[in-house]
Amino acid sequence: MQFKNSEHHSILYKQYDRMQLLRNLFSLRYPIANKDNNISCTPFFIIGSGRSGNILLRAVLVSHPKLAIPPESYVLPRTVRIFQAYNFLPWKELVKLIVGEFESNQDFYTWGINLHGVYDRILSLDKDDRTLANIIDKIGTCSITCRINPCFFQD
Repeated sequence: MQFKNSEHHSILYKQYDRMQLLRNLFSLRYPIANKDNNISCTPFFIIGSGRSGNILLRAVLVSHPKLAIPPESYVLPRTVRIFQAYNFLPWKELVKLIVGEFESNQDFYTWGINLHGVYDRILSLDKDDRTLANIIDKIGTCSITCRINPCFFQD
């Protein structure tokens, strides 16, 4: 059976891609955080039971111009699970999944940010900085920047 040249190349590329994914499954792993902990700030979390004043505390804290706390959402635990489950993928594909998880969250629109510009900065992270902590840090930094300069990340 003879293949046309383009069909042959297409089959070879598909096989190559499958082999790369299989190889990455066992060798390419990105950590949740790196040892240097080179994120822009020390994160903190507001945790409390229902009807205990969490929203009021958030409202008081975000009145400071250099502090951004996104509205309550449950995107972070799912993002960690996705990062761990698909961490064998190439960096570009993994970033698409993680950023897409934030953007597809039903409450993400309440954050008031656009991740288009931050996506390119995440993709260009140095190899040593390719961690989930740095992805979340870039998204958080975008949130603060958008509060200070709202037009910064608009399309």
